[in-house]
Amino acid sequence: MSDEPQGPFGTPHPHNRLIFRILNAEADMTAPFVRGRLVADIGCGGQPGRAFVEGHGGKYVGFDHPEAGERGVRPEVVGVAEALPFRTSVIDTVLLTTVLEHVPRPHAVMQEIARVLKPGGTLILTAPQFWHLHEEPRDYFRFTRFGLALLADEAGLEVMVIKPLGNFWTTFMQELAYWMQERAFRSLPMRAFRRATVEAAQWCGLKLSKINDGGRYSWLHLMIARKPPVMP
Repeated sequence: MSDEPQGPFGTPHPHNRLIFRILNAEADMTAPFVRGRLVADIGCGGQPGRAFVEGHGGKYVGFDHPEAGERGVRPEVVGVAEALPFRTSVIDTVLLTTVLEHVPRPHAVMQEIARVLKPGGTLILTAPQFWHLHEEPRDYFRFTRFGLALLADEAGLEVMVIKPLGNFWTTFMQELAYWMQERAFRSLPMRAFRRATVEAAQWCGLKLSKINDGGRYSWLHLMIARKPPVMP
């Protein structure tokens, strides 16, 4: 699996090309849902979605929490996702990609997203069902497709798409690659073994990624939801 350019959902690295290849492959499917002029990327991180949004004619606004600057992140807007500093019904599209597991009150975040979206506006969200601990201690939740649908419904959003990304084999192979990447091998032969194992695991996972197991072992879910034209 050779080096790949950054995609709208993240930058592939040697140890996670598998899952980001699967995730970024959904760009063509999600593009029609990036509607309107103003697109807010909540938890923007390194802003991988900027080129994607601007390439589709949108105005990109990156938002992240105040501590993000410690990681070199430079969002246009800073705050907490449970109290978004945007007026009501001003955002056309919200991106929320692998962020929901890191907020302590996901229900409040979804309510805020519903508030700031314009009527008819869309939310494009990804959230993990399986993932090892990461960005500790800000790692709180994992989500099934049923949990995501419940969060959307309680916020008054209409679910348009919920799609599992990956299966047992992609989840297993990606987690194996992460686990091997974290091993601190000292000798050159063992470091070479680690690189080979990481590459092999991701290659195998990609080859087996088309097996449909109904999303029971999906690593991530992609959800697209809409704020009704007139909120009830």
